[in-house]
Amino acid sequence: MKAIINGTVILPDEQGNFRAAEDMAILYGETIDRILPMSEFQQTADVELVYDAEGSYVSPGFINVHVHGCVGYDAMDDDARALPAMQAFQAATGVTSFYPTTMTYDFPTIYRALDRVRQAMDHQAKGARIAGCHMEGPFINPAFKGAQAEKNIVRADFAAIEPYQDIVKLITLAPEMLEGDYRFLDQCKEAGIIVSCGHSAADYDTAVDVIVHHHAGHITHLFNAMTGLHHRRPGLVGAALDTTANCELIADNVHSHPAAQRIVYHAKQGRHIILITGLHAGLWTG
Repeated sequence: MKAIINGTVILPDEQGNFRAAEDMAILYGETIDRILPMSEFQQTADVELVYDAEGSYVSPGFINVHVHGCVGYDAMDDDARALPAMQAFQAATGVTSFYPTTMTYDFPTIYRALDRVRQAMDHQAKGARIAGCHMEGPFINPAFKGAQAEKNIVRADFAAIEPYQDIVKLITLAPEMLEGDYRFLDQCKEAGIIVSCGHSAADYDTAVDVIVHHHAGHITHLFNAMTGLHHRRPGLVGAALDTTANCELIADNVHSHPAAQRIVYHAKQGRHIILITGLHAGLWTG
């Protein structure tokens, strides 16, 4: 048994709301055994190692649902060293599980990346656990392609991803490109794949429809590569803020202004916000 003492521990309640509890002790082995106030902690013979947090925050591990790469590697790299290196680095930043995220390539290249993800999931290296894959494209809108390659953008077809439905956990698409035929969304729901609206020119009504009625209740990097908020055309951003959609947000003060981040926080009442890095291999090396 080991212990972390004198920490400010981030704890969830039964409704999933978090609170900060001060002067706490965490006793753990392979898993957490118990969390108790420091006044009740006594070091006994079965506590072999004690870490003093000295008032620092002790948090549950982070889950990063959108990360392309880091430490010089990318999830699309045809290199056996890439995913283990990403796993090691993610763990060093407090991430305990993550979704390596693909980009809008041709399908043979995407399939090779998905094969590597599957192999990594079957033989987990040390570090953060790979919990599945986030496919960002290729079912997106060329008008908001961002860094994605337009030549590889295609219409959504579940048959194209069906062989990998066991590892694809999240997929970004532009809902307006479905032209009102939402069978793809239904198939994703049946397969347990979360659909995220992104790289999209969707108007407010279309976005609200798929978010509320067609299982697309996730938003890829809110504000970036999508229709913005206008007082007469609320767009995808307006739909994201006006529903319970779970909104990814890159809070680096580059992808979104701090004021925009605060607006999201207030509009969503502090809930349904998912901080992501969205990193590419060359953008963050440690």
